Amino acid sequence: MSEKKHFKTRAEFADELGISRRTLYNLIKEAGLDLPRGLLSPEAQSQIWAYINGKDEDDSSEEDEEGEGE
Repeated sequence: MSEKKHFKTRAEFADELGISRRTLYNLIKEAGLDLPRGLLSPEAQSQIWAYINGKDEDDSSEEDEEGEGE
C-alpha cells in the first residue's frame, strides 16, 4: 500500500522524519534549498529526502575512512 504524496506543513514533514521543525529548517538551509513559504510540495519533500540520504551516505563513508588507518 503506497502512501499518496501530498503537500505537508514543515511541522508534519519534520515529524515524519523524526526531527524537530528547527532541525528541518537548518537542513533546508544547509542544503541550499530555496523553498517557497507555506506547505512543502511533494517535489520539495523529495529534494529534502535526497539531501538527507546523501548526507547519511557521506557520514558513513567518512567513518569508514577513519577506521581504515588504525
